[in-house]
Amino acid sequence: MRTKLIWLCLVGAAFLFNSCKKDEENTGRAASNGGSQYGVVTTPEGCSFEITYPDGTTEVRTGTSVSGWNGGQLLNLNFFRQLSIYDGQDSWFLRFSMVQGTDWENEVLGEHDLYNFPFLLQWSADMDETVVEFYSPNNDEIEGNSYGTVVLTPNIQVAGSNYELFGEVDASFTVYGQTTTVSGVFWAQELD
Repeated sequence: MRTKLIWLCLVGAAFLFNSCKKDEENTGRAASNGGSQYGVVTTPEGCSFEITYPDGTTEVRTGTSVSGWNGGQLLNLNFFRQLSIYDGQDSWFLRFSMVQGTDWENEVLGEHDLYNFPFLLQWSADMDETVVEFYSPNNDEIEGNSYGTVVLTPNIQVAGSNYELFGEVDASFTVYGQTTTVSGVFWAQELD
């Protein structure tokens, strides 16, 4: 009887552990990836990106600069907000083009699909939804916009520190049939 009771306790503990782990994964997906897959988040702001080139070689880049939310006017009173992320070698831009009246501080949060073409100013006159772009304009090896996803999580704790914004990007750039991927995280304790 005692052996059965011990086994039941162990099985119950295993179920409880897995249940807690799944809840943690759902609420802290970006934070857990930031701590394990991409290295430890140790600076007030920065990024850690893994770039995989068409020939299969990979490169990990880390930077200590994230600035935002710069913005500007589009056509018909529509507008954009943009984060600038520096990885130590190149600047990356995460740009949200939005319809007038959008509560942009809430709109940028959550998971977004990336728009894989440069969103032209003339298109903004008739836009009816948010367009999200991720690109690196001065990178000679990557041209244009990426496709994939970005997840932005506000007010999260990573490695014992509070961050106003934590993001995770999984992006692919295809140029002349050759695909380069960029995946990783970025963070900022405070944003302008």
